[in-house]
Amino acid sequence: MMPLPERATIERFLFREARLLDEGRFEEWLELFSPDAIYWLPAGNGDIDPTEHVSIIYDTRREMDARVARLRSGHAHAQDPASRTNRAISNVEVEEEESQGDIVAHCVMVLFALTRHHTVIHPARCRFLLSPDGESWKIKQKKVALLRSNEALEGIPYLV
Repeated sequence: MMPLPERATIERFLFREARLLDEGRFEEWLELFSPDAIYWLPAGNGDIDPTEHVSIIYDTRREMDARVARLRSGHAHAQDPASRTNRAISNVEVEEEESQGDIVAHCVMVLFALTRHHTVIHPARCRFLLSPDGESWKIKQKKVALLRSNEALEGIPYLV
C-alpha cells in the first residue's frame, strides 16, 4: 500500500477542480476525470446505489463530455446567460481505498450560483474516489450529495 497523501495535497486538487468549474474551464475540468469516471448527484438523502435510486445526475465520462459540449453549443437555454458560480470547499478528509492505491476524499462544498439576478446557495457533502496519475490524481467517481436534494432545486447549474 502507498502511504496516504497529505491532506493539503488533496485539498489543492479539490480546490483546483472547483476553480476550473467556477471559471468555466470545462474542458480542463474534464481532464481531471478518468475515462471510466462516474459523476453522481443523488436525488435523495442516504442514497448509496445509483442503480437503485433516482438521480439528479448520473453521468459516465461520455455523458459528461456531452454535457460540456451542450454547454458550449449555445443550446443550453437554462444556462443562457451562464450562471456565475463560486464554490467553497472545506472539511477535507482523506482515507485509503482497498485497491490499486486509490483514495477517498470527503469534503463539504457550498456552491453559490447567480442566475438571472437571483442567488441560490447549494450546500453539499462530496465524495471523490481518486486514482494516482503520476504526480497527481484522476477522479474515478464524484458524488455530490446536495443538502436540499429532495426539494425543488431552482437555479442549479449544469455542473455542480
